[in-house]
Amino acid sequence: MSKFYKYDKKFVAQKPQNKGTTVYFDGWAVTKEGDDFFVSYISSEHGGSEKKFKISEKDYYKAIEKNLGLLDLIGKYK
Repeated sequence: MSKFYKYDKKFVAQKPQNKGTTVYFDGWAVTKEGDDFFVSYISSEHGGSEKKFKISEKDYYKAIEKNLGLLDLIGKYK
């Protein structure tokens, strides 16, 4: 006879709070470090390492305004 268990708790990953010049999106972020601007994300390759690359100031502000997404930035800079 098999037993079934009902779980009432729902686990939801929480998006980090935006801090200073770092703005978080679903699975990626843009940040300003000094005079430079970067995008970072966790790759889907084995081990899931963090990828980070430099972007322009213009693209940083476009990303914040949600006019550019992660795939747009990867296509442009990689």
